[in-house]
Amino acid sequence: MGNLLYDTLEVLFMGSAITEIADFLSVVMTSLKGLFTQKSIADMIGIFIAVAGSVMTIYLFMHVMEKASQNMLTLEQLILIFIRYFIAMIILIYLVDIVTTLFGLASGIYDMAKGWINDKTVNAFGNLRYFPNDGNKNPNVWPDYDMIKDAFYSAGYKDKITSFVPHVGKAITCILINMILWVAKIAAYFITIGNAISLIARTAFSPLGVVQLFDEGQRSAGIRYMKKLLAEALVFAVILGILYASSLIQASVLSTQLKETMNGVLSVSVIDKIFSLSTLPVIIAIQVSAIGAMFKATQLANDIIGV
Repeated sequence: MGNLLYDTLEVLFMGSAITEIADFLSVVMTSLKGLFTQKSIADMIGIFIAVAGSVMTIYLFMHVMEKASQNMLTLEQLILIFIRYFIAMIILIYLVDIVTTLFGLASGIYDMAKGWINDKTVNAFGNLRYFPNDGNKNPNVWPDYDMIKDAFYSAGYKDKITSFVPHVGKAITCILINMILWVAKIAAYFITIGNAISLIARTAFSPLGVVQLFDEGQRSAGIRYMKKLLAEALVFAVILGILYASSLIQASVLSTQLKETMNGVLSVSVIDKIFSLSTLPVIIAIQVSAIGAMFKATQLANDIIGV
């Protein structure tokens, strides 16, 4: 029982689930970084480079014929069309470097976001002290369970099945919170893996996606394709941002609700108040909202990039 309470408190006050999801995201990102090497990217993109160049040339003549049929083709416009075509061809030739750079940019943003989240010294509750009277020698830092285990045992929260009976209400609350959190982690894993597969597929077919770069300038389908690729690589950082935001909101709400009860100190003695019926709906609402927000991570990334 004591271990269950400790793990749940760590979730609520330290956002331990974010760290777990961030670790999984890091594994996926490390795998993607291995794939997004020059050779791997070249192997994927090289298959369609020749086809893309041929298709882009066909689009060029179709564009010229369309302008000519509308009596809108002047020497100045013809020169401009060919300049765009050559620029697009250069982009296609150096597409491997461009895609690698875009992924490197998104990966750098992810690493920066992960660095913020992994900073264990950040206390989202302001001046809240962690178990200062329960064996924690440094109340500004979240303690290990072994350090405060005796305080849990003294309060009747032993790690035995028999200790669950007198505290069945708290046990159910903890289990419910952890179940919702488990669903959130599964959702994050599902979105992460799906997005990684989509990113690899989009990269492999990128030569065909950018063949219309010479048409309509920045509004062309090719530019939108590259923006979409960058947005999908940025989803990993967006997921971390969503989880971090939900953790901050949860910390702020709980801190406000429990301000008088805790009086700036988290201790074993206030566990009854923390796991009361008044705080449970708030915790569940925030966790469920975080799950819903994660499914909109791709949409948010697209909005950030402007596609």
